Amino acid sequence: GRIFLPLDIVPHLHPWRFSYERVAVNNPANSDIVQQVYPRRLITNAMLRAGAWPLWNPTILTGTPLLADGQMAVFYPPTLLLLVLPLERAFGYYALLQLVLAGGGTYLFGRQLKLGRGPATLAGICYMFSGYVLTWLQFPHHSGTMAMLPWCFWAVERATQHPWPGRWLLASVVLALPLVTQIQLAFYIYVGAGFYVLARMIEVGAWRPRVEIALGFSVAVLLACTLSAAQLLPQFALSAQGQRVEQVSEAGSGETQFTTLLRLGLPLIGGQPRTAAPAWGPQLLQVPVPYAGLAPLLLAVVALLWSGRAATTFFALLAVGSFALAVGSPLLPLFIALVPPYRQFADHSRWFLLWGFAIAVLAGVGAQVLFSRGSTATAPERRRLVLNRVLLALVVLFLAAWSWQHLALFTPQSRYGLYITAIRQQPWRVAIVLALAAAAAVALSRVRRVPRGLRWGVLLVVVAGD
Repeated sequence: GRIFLPLDIVPHLHPWRFSYERVAVNNPANSDIVQQVYPRRLITNAMLRAGAWPLWNPTILTGTPLLADGQMAVFYPPTLLLLVLPLERAFGYYALLQLVLAGGGTYLFGRQLKLGRGPATLAGICYMFSGYVLTWLQFPHHSGTMAMLPWCFWAVERATQHPWPGRWLLASVVLALPLVTQIQLAFYIYVGAGFYVLARMIEVGAWRPRVEIALGFSVAVLLACTLSAAQLLPQFALSAQGQRVEQVSEAGSGETQFTTLLRLGLPLIGGQPRTAAPAWGPQLLQVPVPYAGLAPLLLAVVALLWSGRAATTFFALLAVGSFALAVGSPLLPLFIALVPPYRQFADHSRWFLLWGFAIAVLAGVGAQVLFSRGSTATAPERRRLVLNRVLLALVVLFLAAWSWQHLALFTPQSRYGLYITAIRQQPWRVAIVLALAAAAAVALSRVRRVPRGLRWGVLLVVVAGD
């Protein structure tokens, strides 16, 4: 338990698998970290300590590129921990640092959006403990990019508010960090940040500020690519010869999409039975990627119903769009057709990174609404409030209609039995308790007679526990 690595997998690998009696593997889905990342990090550290750049891995067949594969994140500053500390313990300290950076960056972004300290703190907790972040936390290149996501939005928002050259220069440095950690997640961050800049340009109204923002962001992206060229150029050269060049991605199946919707409340649904499952704890093995928490989802709904902020509309659209791409909706083939290089990427569920961040920001906005004393909304805010409510209604109606069609109730092809059986295998009582706790915490936040600090404490505890 002191080492943040799934070392119980090692005795099941060659050449040790036939040497002695082995214990059951707790989670075989995490084997890449000990089969690939940890050994390559050992080689990388040895080369760096010898004064050489880790360009080539001579231990695989006749050798393979090491720096160009992008898994070592050599140019990401926090990976120095993996070099200066004992490696087996450094993974844990590194992961903790990325969690703190993820939560802190989300907090600062919330403050930049004029959220109070409480709502910004809640948004940080929601993001740093979201399903996607915790699922990929032990992979250094993934966790580094996840930690930089809110910082990229913070830097861009800070620069768009006052488009001074110094702020765009800082934004370029921050935007370069995801590029030297994990290129696929960096692509998602740039898509999200690009649309965010576009939304801010529309919000500004006047043409001169729009041109300044567009020019500043373009220069920042160009500088970011220049700063990260030492990682990007060899990585692009390697990817051009990779096996994914002609990869074709199809829309996901209805069963997968509906199961993913159910996993928003029951994160283990659709999982595989664990080998030698413990007497207590989860009996199924499932990656809780889409789970953002029931309390954050409820707060996001509150934001859409009662907040006329421009950020509410944008992050609602970002949440819907990223979720649709992650589950392989018809939007995914359209996106690939419009952006052909994207076919290099295989795991489209990584779009849930943006989903988790968007829900976290919406939860912070929802908390701000609950604890605010109310003020007269401006005309643009009233229009956006109507738009937010229409968007929420359309999403609910679409999901209801699609679910009815997919379940095929009262027909010989009904899928009701399939899903109700899967639901009954889940710890659904836990979900009910969490839902009731979230509803109670939200209701308590509106009771003015209760001390404000107590209301915030209850809400933050419920959100963190969820």
